[in-house]
Amino acid sequence: MKKITKVGVMSVALTAAGVYAIVGLLYGLLYFVFLMVFGAAISAASGSAAGAGMMGVAGIAMVVILPIFFAVMGFIVTGIMALIYNLIAKYTGGISYESA
Repeated sequence: MKKITKVGVMSVALTAAGVYAIVGLLYGLLYFVFLMVFGAAISAASGSAAGAGMMGVAGIAMVVILPIFFAVMGFIVTGIMALIYNLIAKYTGGISYESA
């Protein structure tokens, strides 16, 4: 059995930030679709295109903002967790794994 007794904080945090950015993009696209449908419903109900336009802008903002937000928060939180892991692994011996 091998053990992981220490992890590189920056490498773990950067990798997690990339993963979280992709997840944020997926959520942003879901919000975009939802807001476009919601905006079309508002526009149809009110007879004004303002609702669709506002929801369209909000949807595009979600596609841009969510990946950045998820990446930054993922980087920070994962970096903190990696630091905590390194501290605790000194006393517990780390995580055991077996590779072929």
